[in-house]
Amino acid sequence: MKLALGSVQFGTNYGVSNSYGQPNTQEITEILALAHHNNINVIDTAIAYGDSEQVLGELADITNRFEIITKLPPLNKEQFSPADCAYYLELLDLSYQKLQTNRLSGLLFHSADDILKDGNNELLQGIFSLKKSKKLAKSGVSLYSQGKYSKLLNAPLVDLVQIPYNCFDTFFSSSGYLHKFKERNIEVHARSSFLQGLLLMELQDIPEYFLPWLDKLTLFSQVASEFSLSNLELALSYVVKEKNIDKLVIGVNNAKELEQVIQAYHNAHKVEHDQLPDLSCLEQKLVNPAHWQLD
Repeated sequence: MKLALGSVQFGTNYGVSNSYGQPNTQEITEILALAHHNNINVIDTAIAYGDSEQVLGELADITNRFEIITKLPPLNKEQFSPADCAYYLELLDLSYQKLQTNRLSGLLFHSADDILKDGNNELLQGIFSLKKSKKLAKSGVSLYSQGKYSKLLNAPLVDLVQIPYNCFDTFFSSSGYLHKFKERNIEVHARSSFLQGLLLMELQDIPEYFLPWLDKLTLFSQVASEFSLSNLELALSYVVKEKNIDKLVIGVNNAKELEQVIQAYHNAHKVEHDQLPDLSCLEQKLVNPAHWQLD
């Protein structure tokens, strides 16, 4: 099963289409039980995801059945100081405590630049020591489209990357990076496959901000109809057809949504992927939620 469970919803009110708010403990427990039952064995979280790590740790009797990946927050400086390195190592130690685990499957820098910045040797050495002692399986970076990442291909400690990938945002495929990652045995996880739920919304419910791209969103819905697919199934089809993507991180607000995603995931494998039209778009104001202006 390539699906992985995102947990940003567990710690914050997240997603342009989220009308449910943050799920409660019972709902999260049901989500985790259903995920485990369906061989979804990876949970993606981050220090920046509100109290997500704390919530997962409080359910450690369930989450210890999963592989857990977390992320360090970005450093808003040009280089690390010794104090910064010490602080980040403290944050990482606190993540182990919050998650109530002695082992993490993965650790990512939320900002790719941070793994290359001057002054980070002490931090990198700490991460290397965790890997050497088997307390950490893999480490790497979270990436964004349209970046230049050639230096990362041979950077130390990078054996895992997380990328945005969906029907509109195919940068990592078209740029050749997906192929290069696999050549170097770098594991690839994809996120943002639903564009925070935008691709799953009814056209009449789309926020005003997205009206300049209404033609693209309409075309997406039309393609779904042509293939007799739901928007959810079509969105997943564009990701599962990429053989170089190892995991697909999805977030849900309740077990019913996860059931729908699991069924759609299986249906997405039945699509003739070579028949899917190219819907890629280079406009960052659409494909990168960091540029959205919804207020």
